[in-house]
Amino acid sequence: MTCTPPDSESLPELTDARTSRRDFLLDAGHMVGAAALAAPFALLTGYQQTAMAHVSEGSAVRPNWDQLERNLSGNLLRPDGAAYAEAIKIWNLRYASTRPAGVAMVADSKDIATAIAWARDNRVDLITRSGGHSYAGYSTTPGLVINLNDMTKVTLDRATGNLTTFGAAKNKDVAAAGRLHGRALPGGQCPTVGISGFVLGGGLGFHMRQHGLGIDSLLSTEMVTEDGECLQLSDKEYPDLFWALRGGGGGNFGVNTSFTFRTFPVPEQATVFSLSWEGDACVQAFLAFQDVLLVAPNALGAIAEFSASRGRQGAVIPKFEIMGQIIGQQDAAHKLFAPVIAAAKPKTTLIETMSFWDAKSWLSEESNAPKPFAERSRFHPKPVTEDGVAAILDALAKVPILGSKQHVESSFFAWGGAVAEVPATATAFVHRNDLWLQTFNCSWGPNDPQPEIDRLMAWQNDFYNAMKPFASDRAFQNFADPQLEHPLQSYYGENLKRLIDVKKKYDRNEVFTFAQSIKG
Repeated sequence: MTCTPPDSESLPELTDARTSRRDFLLDAGHMVGAAALAAPFALLTGYQQTAMAHVSEGSAVRPNWDQLERNLSGNLLRPDGAAYAEAIKIWNLRYASTRPAGVAMVADSKDIATAIAWARDNRVDLITRSGGHSYAGYSTTPGLVINLNDMTKVTLDRATGNLTTFGAAKNKDVAAAGRLHGRALPGGQCPTVGISGFVLGGGLGFHMRQHGLGIDSLLSTEMVTEDGECLQLSDKEYPDLFWALRGGGGGNFGVNTSFTFRTFPVPEQATVFSLSWEGDACVQAFLAFQDVLLVAPNALGAIAEFSASRGRQGAVIPKFEIMGQIIGQQDAAHKLFAPVIAAAKPKTTLIETMSFWDAKSWLSEESNAPKPFAERSRFHPKPVTEDGVAAILDALAKVPILGSKQHVESSFFAWGGAVAEVPATATAFVHRNDLWLQTFNCSWGPNDPQPEIDRLMAWQNDFYNAMKPFASDRAFQNFADPQLEHPLQSYYGENLKRLIDVKKKYDRNEVFTFAQSIKG
C-alpha cells in the first residue's frame, strides 16, 4: 500500500464548487489566520493553535458534517443512514448504547488524515476502529469513529515470506492469506479480531511460546499522525515510536494503516487437546499441569480455564479444562499429560492430531457472538500455590449465576517460552517474565435485570481481589479494564515513562485520547 502524506499539493479535492480550501480550514464559523491557510495540510499543529486563538470563550461549535462527507473518498455514515447500524456494532454489548455522531468509512491514508483534521477543526472527539473488540468500549464514541473496516487487504511476498496487511485486516484474513503459501503468524484465536488491536497490545495466541508475541514478528508499520503525516516505522525509521507501538496499545499515538510481519512456515500437523475435570479434582489437575508447564517444550500452547455451572439442586459445580495444541504427534501429547492424568482422572479427554489449519480452526473462538461482559486480568510471575487454587474454587462456589445467559470463567494463558526470550524493555510490552496471565470474566444477557448484573460484577471484583496475594497487580493492556485504579502503571510498568515521552513527541495535542490512553 502506498502511504502518501497529504501536503499542500496533494489535498483532497473539494467536491462542492462553493467550498474552497479556505472554507475547509474553518473552526466553529471562525476563519483561521492567513498564515495557517497558507500552511501545508499536514502541519496541523500550527493550524490548531491559530484556530484556537480566534475562537471566543463560550462560542458554540457546530460540526460541519457535510464538509467532511465531501472530502472523503470513502463514505460518511450518519445516524439516519442505511448502513449506520451495521457500522457502529461492537463486540462488547455492554457499551452498545453509545451512538457515534458519524462514522468515517475511510478508504486510505488521505481519508484518515482528512478525518483527523476535520475532527480537530470542528472539535469533535474521535476514536479509531479496526475490529471493534475493545473490552472496555474504547472503539466507540459519541463523536467521530474513524472506521478502517474497508481496508482489509492482505498480501504475502513469496520471496521473503513477509506478510503485509492493511490496517483493518482481521485474524481470519491473515490466516487465509497465509494458508495459500503455507505461512502463518503467531496470531490470535478469535477470527474477527482486527490485526491492529491484536498486535499493538502485544498479540497473544497458541503459538507465542514457540514463536513469540505478535509484536515480535512485526517488521514495520505505517501510521498517520495527529498532524496528517504518514510515517514509515521500523527499527531503523522512527525507532522510538516503533518501540512504543509494540505493546503500547491501539489508539494512543496515531492510526496504523498497514503492518508487515515476518511469518513462519507451518508444520504439516499439530495435536490438539482438551481435558476436563469437575469438583475437587480441579485443584490437583491445575497444580499437576502447572508442574508440566514449567518443563514443557515451547511447542506447547495452552489455556487452563476454570468455570462454574449450577446443578439440578442449585449447587455450584466448579469445572476446569485444559485446551490447546502441541506441535508434534499424539504420543508427545500423551506423554506430556500423563502426570496430569495420574494426579486427577479427567472427566473427558480428547487428544487428536490433525492438519495445522484444521487445528487452528478447532481452537478458534468463531462461535462466540457479541454479548455484554466485563473482564479483568492479573499476571502471575510465579507458580500459583495450592492456597491460590483453593481461592479460585472458593470464589466459584459463591458465584451468583441467576439468568440462563449468565456465565463466568477464569482463564490462565500459558506464558513463557519465546515470550520471555525478549527483554522487558526491548519493546513497550513489559509482561515478559510471567508464567500465567489470569482473566476474570463474567457475561450476561442483553435484557438481564441490572441488579443481577451488579451482583455478578461485585462477585467478579471480590474474586479479583481474592487473588491479589497470589499474583501481581499488572494487567494485560489488550484486556482493557475500566475498573483499574492505576491502569497505565498496570499495563506498562517500568516502560510507562518512556511511553509518555513518545506520546509527548508524536501526539503533542493529545488528539488520540480515551479513558485509559497514555497522557503526555
